[in-house]
Amino acid sequence: MSRLLAAVLAVAAGAALAVAAALGAVALLDARPDQPNTPLITYEQADGS
Repeated sequence: MSRLLAAVLAVAAGAALAVAAALGAVALLDARPDQPNTPLITYEQADGS
């Protein structure tokens, strides 16, 4: 019985670790600064017409 309990606890700990890693990865991806939306090339004429 104790081996079964140890196995269940190991599976639960592994699942909790996987969920924590996934949430940490999402938090790291959301932590990056926003990039400005300025185009590198514009097709406007220099005189404004």
